[in-house]
Amino acid sequence: MVRLRSKTNRETERGSSGEPNGLGANPPGDCGREFTFTAGEQEFYAEKGFQNEPVRCRECRNNRKNASRNENREMYDAVCADCGAPTKVPFLPRNDKPIYCSACYAKHRAQR
Repeated sequence: MVRLRSKTNRETERGSSGEPNGLGANPPGDCGREFTFTAGEQEFYAEKGFQNEPVRCRECRNNRKNASRNENREMYDAVCADCGAPTKVPFLPRNDKPIYCSACYAKHRAQR
């Protein structure tokens, strides 16, 4: 198990040679706290062929992933085909397939 520390803004702005790397400052949310690169994470990184060790703790990595996934996502109004409740979906609804609210979708998914 390897114990790591999140890189500070200055460390991220400069590569290992001390030259600027063009990445700029870390995005908000990088905590700078020490974190443990667990054996399970090391196995996962090796299995995927990742060469670099993480520079963010798990929480900061998850926050960064989630922020980029939900940013600027347009939501469309729809009506649930089962219960008739208004809902929002991340795609333009078409009339050829039913749209379900979260509760009805979970119910239909459990029936598969």
